[in-house]
Amino acid sequence: MNLEGRVVLLNREMGLAVVDLGMDRALVVQFDEDAILYQGDLLGRLGYGYRAMQCLNRTKQQPLGLLVLSGAMPMNVAVMVASRSHQFAPKVA
Repeated sequence: MNLEGRVVLLNREMGLAVVDLGMDRALVVQFDEDAILYQGDLLGRLGYGYRAMQCLNRTKQQPLGLLVLSGAMPMNVAVMVASRSHQFAPKVA
């Protein structure tokens, strides 16, 4: 698939972002700590399902490696997952 979406939430502590696909649908993606990613960035070449992807940060015109964690979900669920994930996953020392 070749989806586009805008980053609407970043949780740098967990390395998670919510990408708005429109029509109240969103993806939760995981990014590396050294990734150049900001709220408002437009991402292209996205897809559904649990998989690693090489997408394009259209705002910065740079490739970006992401791990898509799920299929599209309602925006409110995606925001809850990305902003509260520290409650569900223990930190590894």
